[in-house]
Amino acid sequence: MRRFLIAITVGLASCAPAWATDISGFSPAFGQPGNVVTITGSGFTTASLVEFNNNTPTPADFIVVSDSELQTVVPIGATTGPLEVVIGATDYTSATSFQVAPVVTNFSPNVGTYPTMVAMFGANFVSGGTTVIFSGTNTPVSVTYVALGEVEAVVPKGAATGPVTVITSAGTNLSTVSFTSGTGPSISGFSPEAAAAGTNVLIYGGNFFSPLTVYFHGVAATANVTSTTEISATVPIGATAGPISVTTSDGTATSTNDFATGSGPIITNFSPTIGNSSTLVTIGGENLSGVTSVTFNGKAGTLTGYGTGYVEAYPPNGAGTGPIKVSGTGGSFTTSSNFSAPSGPLITDFSPVLGAVGAPVTIDGLNFLGATGVKFGGVSATFDVVSGTQISAKVSSGAVTGAITVLSNALSSVTSSNFTVTTAKPAITGISPSYGVRGESVTISGDNFTNLTAPVVQFNSVTGTYQTPTSTTALTATVPAGATTGYVAVNNSSGLGVSSGLFYLQPWITTNTAGGIVGSTLNIAGRSLTNASSVTVNGINYSFTNSPSMIGALVPSNATTGLIEITTPGGIFISTNSFDILPKVYSFSPSLGPAGTIVTIDGTSLFNVTSVEFGGVATAPFSETTNEVQVYVPGNAASGPITVFTPYGSSVSSNSFMATKPSLLVLTKTVSPEVANVGSDISYTLTVTNEGPSITTSLSVTDALPDELTVVSSSVSVGTIVPTGGNLIWTFPILSNNASATAHIVGTSSVAGTVTNIARLGFAEGNLNVDRNFAFTISYFVTPSQKTLSATQQQSSFYVSWPATPADFSLEVSTNLTATNGWQMVTSGISTINGVNYYTNTITGSAAFYRLIH
Repeated sequence: MRRFLIAITVGLASCAPAWATDISGFSPAFGQPGNVVTITGSGFTTASLVEFNNNTPTPADFIVVSDSELQTVVPIGATTGPLEVVIGATDYTSATSFQVAPVVTNFSPNVGTYPTMVAMFGANFVSGGTTVIFSGTNTPVSVTYVALGEVEAVVPKGAATGPVTVITSAGTNLSTVSFTSGTGPSISGFSPEAAAAGTNVLIYGGNFFSPLTVYFHGVAATANVTSTTEISATVPIGATAGPISVTTSDGTATSTNDFATGSGPIITNFSPTIGNSSTLVTIGGENLSGVTSVTFNGKAGTLTGYGTGYVEAYPPNGAGTGPIKVSGTGGSFTTSSNFSAPSGPLITDFSPVLGAVGAPVTIDGLNFLGATGVKFGGVSATFDVVSGTQISAKVSSGAVTGAITVLSNALSSVTSSNFTVTTAKPAITGISPSYGVRGESVTISGDNFTNLTAPVVQFNSVTGTYQTPTSTTALTATVPAGATTGYVAVNNSSGLGVSSGLFYLQPWITTNTAGGIVGSTLNIAGRSLTNASSVTVNGINYSFTNSPSMIGALVPSNATTGLIEITTPGGIFISTNSFDILPKVYSFSPSLGPAGTIVTIDGTSLFNVTSVEFGGVATAPFSETTNEVQVYVPGNAASGPITVFTPYGSSVSSNSFMATKPSLLVLTKTVSPEVANVGSDISYTLTVTNEGPSITTSLSVTDALPDELTVVSSSVSVGTIVPTGGNLIWTFPILSNNASATAHIVGTSSVAGTVTNIARLGFAEGNLNVDRNFAFTISYFVTPSQKTLSATQQQSSFYVSWPATPADFSLEVSTNLTATNGWQMVTSGISTINGVNYYTNTITGSAAFYRLIH
């Protein structure tokens, strides 16, 4: 309802700018309920009303930004059409239409499969520009345009149960209800609801495909499929009252309501539904001309008249509440609904509906004989019982506006509407509509809207204008600018009457948090946020608490960036700016490594990651999910925190990643003893020393075991050492700067010979001197004979001999065994013949001792 204000202007010449009013444009050009639209033009300072297409159920809320700009919110139920701004008594209309996004609210039938034709009902469909997508499919389906609020589409192959997406140039929406995909038939209704055998009945539903069979309470009928949603069937002879069922090759559907039929009487209706023994009840139906008796709740009534389509009867005394049954030569029929014959008083009407204390009131009804009391608003009044159907009473002193009650011993009857005591303060019983916007007219229902005093009407304490009431039970008022959700009050000389329920205004978001992480609070400031029913961001529901001016919503784990939408009883509001879901880094693994290391970063909202920085050096992820990102450490990475970047923000890790670098590591190897008897043990010592400059990781030393060497035992200072494929593999994860690690290996050989043992070092960062990546030792296993000297004399000379072996024993001589340094190496005169070493000396010299050493 629109309320036009008449403005009277004195001195037209001085007010010329008021005539320069127009709508020059609006933005955006399309949207859905809750979207904010900016209208540009001139003369908006005194705007009183904004409407969409002039046929929206409710006007649109708006705020005046300046004389040339106002902002309005697309209201629920808005339809495509021009925008209108009311200024004074003039309605200014935009030259182009605002396109409202389509909506589907219902289907007929709501169950079907290919190729069922489904009617879709809603709003804002575009002729030649509407398509729909059924759940389970991806291909848009063209529709047949019927009207702005109706289109028809054929269910495609592969359709699944779920909401249907409807698309026009103005936007995309999901249907508010789901369409059920099923091959079996469904029944939504039938017409008529009662008929005799031979009557044609139309059955409505879906998935009606030939061949099929129709049954009336189990009796097969002749049927014809007129469409996938309609069957024409003939009521068969012998059918009785009961459900209708349809059976196809895909299943059976049974109606939820019974079809009334049979060869005997059929009741389709009766009136009135309440009365006593003096109430004439008319019963409608078929085959009623042969009815011989009527019972009310099993008690015989008085039959007074009948015809083919009706019966008239009076209920018996004390009938109580129960069904009506008619009987005749053709059988009987019992109603599924009850006739009520109350044993106590029953008020059907009273007159007048208002009056002062002492005013007479006539109360009409039933069973008033024996009445023991009458009350006005709970206060007892004097009364006279005129007859069993009428009481005369007077408004009692102290009575207040309220229901009238008639008592009869322990029984009573209370009116559903109030009697207004005109000397009382206003009583508000309802407001229609229960929500609105500035400039909208609403009807306040109640009592005592007389002797009104200023402020007459208030919306949450903001004074509104009103029209002089033409009755004491209704008041028309205009929602004032600046009103917010709250109680409505009406004032008269006796006091202030306040509504029991809230009147809701269009919600507005004035400010909101720009972004947050999962688990944080989205704070939304605004007005008329009372009793918000939902808060969503990008279609995802948030749990929240709210007050009239603030909402605190918890960001859920599945949150994504998008617009904020709040819904209250007063309407929908969609923010003009996005709430950004920011990434959050909780941990990463490993905590150190060289370039090329795969690092897994855990957190929340790690989607659309654009880059990851290691100490300020960026790289791109190669794998990402909502809660995990994987990257390779870049070649020039620096040690420091890891930072994750998305289009909406960034997050820095609380701890640092250590980017390790190539370093100088030295591998050494020693053996003891170098010469050992066959079957004896020898020991190897491997040492890895990190001379820096960086910690090193993933270290591995491979000791290539000679075939002739048998490992007796092995041990390490850090890490593990295991035999693998003829090698001993020594691994350990980290070696710090200026630190060393050692491994000890004990081995033996059962054969004589030279044993060469080589070890190689590897680690993730790489050695600054690759020559330090390997080390080797040579050891010898010999028999006792291979290290035994033999002495032989020949004339004036003697010689010593010993086997030539790889161990390359040296010969030493001493002429003074008591001297600590008496042994001297023999460096000349040694010859080798046929694998034997010989040293020759004369026997004329000083006595000498010889030995072999290595």
